[in-house]
Amino acid sequence: MPNRSVRANGNVSYVFGIPDPTPNNNASTATITSTTPLPVALTQFEAVAASSDALLSWTTASERNNDRFEIERAFDGHAFERLATTPGQGSSTRPSNYRFTDAGAARYGFPLVYYRLRQVDTDGTASFSPVRTVAFANSPETGPSLYPNPAADGQPLTVDLRALPPGPYQVQVLDLLGRPRGRYTLAGAEQHPLPISDLAPGRYLVRILGQQVNLALPLTRN
Repeated sequence: MPNRSVRANGNVSYVFGIPDPTPNNNASTATITSTTPLPVALTQFEAVAASSDALLSWTTASERNNDRFEIERAFDGHAFERLATTPGQGSSTRPSNYRFTDAGAARYGFPLVYYRLRQVDTDGTASFSPVRTVAFANSPETGPSLYPNPAADGQPLTVDLRALPPGPYQVQVLDLLGRPRGRYTLAGAEQHPLPISDLAPGRYLVRILGQQVNLALPLTRN
């Protein structure tokens, strides 16, 4: 019976205590190392912006019992959600290249989008890659916007959701203490008037929620 087992970088070492039959009973040790290859040797993982898309690419040097890669995305760097799945090579000793395009990733209006890979073996064991980020310019062309901003008294305010996919979104107007000053349900892929006549002059946040979108746009009411 071994009295210790250590796993590091795919190597398993067993350390045995062997009693000495002499009267002094001095123990000796013997180490047996078994080299076990890692299930997947990921040698490269990159994510870059190309216009409004995010292009992901990764390479494995070898694979063993690799069932699939799950591409995960987050907008805050923490709450990752599965975006897509790519089948693995099973078992292979040759390099394998993978690509995935997150089309229109910039439309959500976040300056940074976070990606990682979840590699799943055929037995269900999973491991994660390092996180990669893609930077997008947070401009009206790539995300929701408000105009005119600042908004003067008597001017209609427009919230532009044309950069978002169709579907319902919750739009909240909050003061800087987080207190609600207005709540609306608006459709994506359209522009909408936003009533602000009841707002006192000052600074506010317009928060947009829905379909993996969670962002806040600053608003100044003159």
